[in-house]
Amino acid sequence: MMRIGSEDTKKILTQLVALGLDNDTYVNFIHHAKHPISAMLNYGVVEYRHGANTELLHRKLDWMLRTYRDWGLPPGRTDVFVALAKAANLGIHR
Repeated sequence: MMRIGSEDTKKILTQLVALGLDNDTYVNFIHHAKHPISAMLNYGVVEYRHGANTELLHRKLDWMLRTYRDWGLPPGRTDVFVALAKAANLGIHR
């Protein structure tokens, strides 16, 4: 499997933020280590609740971005981000 770096993950996260992903959704449903988006973008925090696994976080964020775009939704649909985050946590594993 290809190793994913935190810079790749930051790029995806930046795109999600531009689409309206908010800090509450990120902290409560995606990155359970409770690091805010700013920590990830500024400092490269990539710890994930189930272990230090940048690849898992990357895959979840990437899936969320692709799905949001594929659905053609306008920016700012926080309800959709919550649903996508829950689905990613249920369906994407090591």
